[in-house]
Amino acid sequence: MGEVPIYTREDIWLLVTEHEAGHEFRVEFIRGNRSLAGTGRLSPLELRMVGE
Repeated sequence: MGEVPIYTREDIWLLVTEHEAGHEFRVEFIRGNRSLAGTGRLSPLELRMVGE
């Protein structure tokens, strides 16, 4: 995510606290035996806390 390997949820929180809402990330991930990719924008901080 953002050209940085992500191993834990804490790694993701570090990225979202260092970037403003609206920042777009390209992500690559493994699901089962498939390598997938996509993009997404960070939500405002208030919405990031939902469910945490």
